[in-house]
Formats: sequence, structure tokens, C-alpha cells
Amino acid sequence: MFIYSVKHISSSSANIKAWALDIPVHGAEATIVHGRLNICGWAISHQNMPLHLVVKYNNQTYSYPFSVARLDVIRAVFQEPAEPHSHLRCGFSVQIIAAAEIKLGFEHDGLIEWMATLTRAQ
Repeated sequence: MFIYSVKHISSSSANIKAWALDIPVHGAEATIVHGRLNICGWAISHQNMPLHLVVKYNNQTYSYPFSVARLDVIRAVFQEPAEPHSHLRCGFSVQIIAAAEIKLGFEHDGLIEWMATLTRAQ
């Protein structure tokens, strides 16, 4: 088990209305399975722009589409019925190598906005 600290660079931006990282939790033990860390959360863009999660570690950058339906987020953020909703698939869940430092961001129209840094405690 490792503990990661989560430093939020930004909670929103010109293109990101709101976002949250559900896993890993700041300061809590993170479950590592076969050397991989699960990263889960959600983000909602302004103007319904399509987003990708961008993860950078070990000098490599990876992009992942949002694919997880988050009924809870739609209800909380928009205070509307969750289905049907244009932002329904606003969640992400990826498994990456449990690197010492990981940067998280969101990509839209080829632009990456870095939102958080995860640092593994020594």
C-alpha cells in the first residue's frame, strides 16, 4: 500500500465547470494491484465540450476518454434528472502504473489544462 498526497492546481477553469477526484483519496492508503493505481473521478465542461482525462507520469502522457455514467454527479451539479442528460458520461476510471508523481488534467480541443498532482509518500 502507498499513500498519495493530492495537490489540486485548480478546481475549475474557463473550460471546466467542476471536477472531482474520487480515488485516490488525499492522505489515505491507495490500493495498488499488480503495480497499478486506480484513478477515478469526474469532470464537467462548460458548453458541453467533449473532454479526455490526461495523465502524465514517467515522462509519458496518456489520454483517456470519459466513459463512466455518473448519475450522482448530474443530480448534484445540475439538480436535474440524470437520464437522459448530455453530460451523463462525465466519469473516468483508469488504471495506471503507480508512479511516484502523477499529473492529472483534462484535454479539450487539443488543449490540456493540468488540474492536480498526485505524489506518493516515501
